[in-house]
Amino acid sequence: MTPQIPRIYRVFFTTLDPLLAATGVLTALFYPSALLKPYSPIAALPPALETSSLLIMLAGFYAATLLLQVVVLRMRPDDLGLWRVLQLSILFQDVFILAAFARSMGIQGRLSPLAWHADEAGTIATTAGVGFVRARFLLDRKWDCQKDEILIGG
Repeated sequence: MTPQIPRIYRVFFTTLDPLLAATGVLTALFYPSALLKPYSPIAALPPALETSSLLIMLAGFYAATLLLQVVVLRMRPDDLGLWRVLQLSILFQDVFILAAFARSMGIQGRLSPLAWHADEAGTIATTAGVGFVRARFLLDRKWDCQKDEILIGG
């Protein structure tokens, strides 16, 4: 018997989370200042060639994530191993995004949440929030009755 992935995770990972990725695609392509200003209060705008090239790559990265969430998870709705690997890989993204924010805020001397602007706080809270949902999914064992068989292909 294949364990059912709880509805809350199905909806979150196939609908809500991809909307966040779509927002990332659009922001990277059309609103670069929204991505750059939190990392540097003196960000060059419009962005320099190398920065805009990296933003286009970032948009592709978010678009690939969106495709995996919308298409692959729906194609394999009961493949717990696949769901776990995908969520773990996106959790790495979340951690790296938060690490970049921490580095930037530390260099600016603004590690205290009281020093953050509203958009920065929103981005950090959203990224940490979805990371928490992903971690909860990965650590939740009460519905994972056959985890060992699924994870090792048995």
